Amino acid sequence: SAYKSYGTRIASTLNFHLPINTMNLTKQQTKKNRKVNHKKGPEQNFHKEWQRVQNLQKQLDKLKQTIIDTKEKVSAVVKNSESEKLQADGLLCERLIGFVSKKSIPDYLRVELIEWVISIIYKLETNPFVEHNNTLALKQQLEEKLRQLDLNEVEKHRKKLLKKGFSEQQIDEMESLARQADEALKARMQGKDSDIPPEIEDIFEELFGNFEETSMEDDEFGFADDADAFAYEEQYYDDIQQEEARLKQKDNELAKLLKATPINQLFRKISRAIHPDLESDEDKKRQKHEQMASLIQAREQKDIPKILNMYMQYVGELPEGLFQGNFDKLTKILKYQSEKLREEKSRIIEEDPVTNWIYNTFYDKNDQAMQRRIKVYINENKDYTRIVTKSLQTLTSIAKLRPFLEQRHCRPMEPDELY
Repeated sequence: SAYKSYGTRIASTLNFHLPINTMNLTKQQTKKNRKVNHKKGPEQNFHKEWQRVQNLQKQLDKLKQTIIDTKEKVSAVVKNSESEKLQADGLLCERLIGFVSKKSIPDYLRVELIEWVISIIYKLETNPFVEHNNTLALKQQLEEKLRQLDLNEVEKHRKKLLKKGFSEQQIDEMESLARQADEALKARMQGKDSDIPPEIEDIFEELFGNFEETSMEDDEFGFADDADAFAYEEQYYDDIQQEEARLKQKDNELAKLLKATPINQLFRKISRAIHPDLESDEDKKRQKHEQMASLIQAREQKDIPKILNMYMQYVGELPEGLFQGNFDKLTKILKYQSEKLREEKSRIIEEDPVTNWIYNTFYDKNDQAMQRRIKVYINENKDYTRIVTKSLQTLTSIAKLRPFLEQRHCRPMEPDELY
């Protein structure tokens, strides 16, 4: 149909009609030519792979710049709402820390409370939009409350022993023996020799024997999955090592291939032209150090286009007939580079979880759609800040805190689920 349209336009322009048999003959000749064009030689394959590398490099450079631009654009707009949200989170965290050492909180709810506090501190530290968010004061407050909690437990235990008729001196001696036994147990578990107080040697050996026996039973009956997990982990690392060995072998083969092409000669000419030791001016020497590092990196990465561009930049025009007889070798290297560029493109976003989240959450080719996403996020931040601020007015006692801890115990709950 495309041919008929083309033939009709020609006929209309020349004011005559092509005979049917001429059109059929022309169509057959076109098919024949198309078949001939499909037969590509080493040179055509080289140029095709060359173009593929150039396109992939452009896509990669564009993606990198898009990621940078997206992060900067989003950060500039949402920073104020993020700061307000973090400030509210900080106040909530400080309020919750105040309850950590309270004696009337059951142990299972205290665990939920401490995990809640830690999760907020983590959010404050890892926020992608606000830098230098200092959580040191909150951590110190939490550590102080945890120390107080330990002291409360010790005091509770002492009171129980006093009620049973033990003296203060006896309790002190028992606590000392308990500390020594604890240190000995840790040393034994690490395979180290340790001195055991004579007063508890028999008891300790019995307890440690029970501990080892229980561990063996668990290994035999309860932790079969652990053995499977260990075997899986070993296989995983074996696979990684095999893959690394394969890539290293391939890289060595490509390095030999590269040496067998004129590219290696070009590399030497470029290195002579930009060698920093041949420069007396310190500023120019520093600049040539960077150029030399870039050239070496290009050779290590088998980056033929970059080496050729550097040759034209620092030496001059490429020699005539440079690729003759080397198209097949260079095509193999270019295919390897295409593969590496694809891997880098798929990996570049995943490398940094924060960058990955920002790009996937906000980026859109349509700028208006991207602005709408940012606006929705800012409104969510405002709602979050309002909810957390309201919660600060509510969480004034353990009785009012307890329902939220109970709810967290049933399922994880974020601060924005308070109401």
